[in-house]
Amino acid sequence: AREILGPEATIGVSTHTLEELQVAVTLPVNYVAFGPIFSTNTKSDTEPVVGLELLRQARAIAGNTPLVAIGGITASNIRSVLDTGCDSAAVISALASESGDIGANLQQLQTKLA
Repeated sequence: AREILGPEATIGVSTHTLEELQVAVTLPVNYVAFGPIFSTNTKSDTEPVVGLELLRQARAIAGNTPLVAIGGITASNIRSVLDTGCDSAAVISALASESGDIGANLQQLQTKLA
C-alpha cells in the first residue's frame, strides 16, 4: 500500500491476534488497529473478542506504533479501553446508534472522556 499511495498517505492495518500485531508493527504503517475488544453488532463476521487484557498486552507489543482499539466500544466502556494505554479508540455503533442522534451520542462519549 505504501508503494502505491506514497509516503504522505495514512495507512493502518487491522489485527485480531497478538501474533498478527507482532507482524503488523514491522510493516510501513502509521497505526495498527486491534480488536474486537468487545462484541459488536456493526459487523456480522467479526473475529473472536479479545478483551481488555489482550489489549494491554497489545499496547506493549505495539511499542511506538500508535494502537487503535476497535470493536464494541461504547460510552459505557470507552474509559476502560483507553485506560489500557491504547492511543485511541474507533467507534461506529456508539455514534450511529438506533436513536440516530449522532450529536447526542458524540456528546455522551465526550462526557465520559472529560
